[in-house]
Amino acid sequence: MPTEEDDSHFPLLLLFLATAAINSIYTISRLINLFSSIISTRLFTKDPSDEAGTMLPGQEPYVTIQICTYNEGRVVEETIARACSVHWPLDKLTIQVLDDSTDPISRKIIMATVASWNERGINISLRSRQSRIGYKAGSLRFHFDSVQSEYVAHLDADHHIESDFLRRTIPFFLDKNGNSKDEIGMVQAPWGYYNESQNFLTRCDAIGLDIHHVVEQTGRAAAYGCFGFNGTGGVWRKAAIKDAGGWSWDSITEDAALSYEAFLKGYRFVYVRDAPQQLEVPGNILAHIQQKHRWTKGFFQVFRQSYWGILVSPKIGAALKFEAFCHLTSTIQYTGIALSLILYPFLVIRGLDGPFVKIAGLFPAFPVLLSGIVTCYAKHPGPRGRYRSLLARTKRLTMLLPYLSLNVAMSLFQTKALLEGIFSSDVTFLTTPKEGRSNSAQTTKNSLKSANKVKGDTLDDIVAVAGLMLGFHQMFFVVFYESYFPW
Repeated sequence: MPTEEDDSHFPLLLLFLATAAINSIYTISRLINLFSSIISTRLFTKDPSDEAGTMLPGQEPYVTIQICTYNEGRVVEETIARACSVHWPLDKLTIQVLDDSTDPISRKIIMATVASWNERGINISLRSRQSRIGYKAGSLRFHFDSVQSEYVAHLDADHHIESDFLRRTIPFFLDKNGNSKDEIGMVQAPWGYYNESQNFLTRCDAIGLDIHHVVEQTGRAAAYGCFGFNGTGGVWRKAAIKDAGGWSWDSITEDAALSYEAFLKGYRFVYVRDAPQQLEVPGNILAHIQQKHRWTKGFFQVFRQSYWGILVSPKIGAALKFEAFCHLTSTIQYTGIALSLILYPFLVIRGLDGPFVKIAGLFPAFPVLLSGIVTCYAKHPGPRGRYRSLLARTKRLTMLLPYLSLNVAMSLFQTKALLEGIFSSDVTFLTTPKEGRSNSAQTTKNSLKSANKVKGDTLDDIVAVAGLMLGFHQMFFVVFYESYFPW
């Protein structure tokens, strides 16, 4: 053990406190969004439709729905069916299935599905291209000129919209007199999850995504009129996309890049918190890791490419510049978590785990737990959602600690993605494997198929082993050390 004169432990203590200080920056952002979401919605009792404009029957604008898919034939069938069943005049609705599939079975399924709905009188077309350059963003850019409507809704292959989706979103582009509010560039609906009850992972993932939607998106929309498009389940004004430079594949999170570019052009966004549209959360850990890796890496690519323009823009206030920084670099927290886990056991050994150190280490978890509690009770279930009763919402609180544990387990994977986002210009877009809505007998089989579609990476295996070692290291020194080595 070190003597009183031994100063070798101070660098570890300073590094731990520096990590806690960095994490506290993001804690401030979380608290601002939390209080903004609570105040702006009057404790989530305010009806969002109060801000919607007037759209009389027969005055509906022309809308295009674009569905992006890649080798997801069985998954996209239901999405196409729901898009074709929206309550909207048929002469003012066009549906485009943007299919980049290379799998002949998927292509055959999609062709048959589109043909079937065409026969029922729906204006739906199947569009493809020779090369998959740019991946999803490239497909959207390639087919952008084919959009003849003023508004365009974007859906991923697994997004099952409700029949009133357009009637819940389009009015926010209008004022009370039915005139266009040209400054509104995008309207986003929150997410629901049709496979949330599939397993423990999907329940953890769902509550994390709900915190993002209920607290972060609601708070940013209320405070700044700016937030990141979620890539699906939203409606864009075509002019806003064009003015922002169109879809770009310079990063793998083209949705975030377009959002900030459009905001810099003067557009504002609306978040309709009580209109959740259901989609799928990853049903196995490999797909979960791949999805979060893409988001983390892509956000840092957007930060590298776009944040300087945000920072120097006179149109953006200091508060939004701070929030944009925290939004695009939020996964630095995961690196902080990893460092904290490594350093804290050494502080325990050195006898430096006093009250201040413990508070500094745990403080970043406080707003996450508080946001989770608010989310459990404030989440709007939608017509097909779960947690309708007070008892069901209260039971969901038991998922908060497992959700935090999942984030800790993901810290090394997220750190790897963060470094790639900073130093790599690779924009290979790995689509998250989807299983589609299935019965209970098919769930396990589909999960295995989905897991087999995840691209392997030797470095991921190394990170996984390191994560297990880190977990053992933390468990032994923090939980057992003082019991067996009380000196």
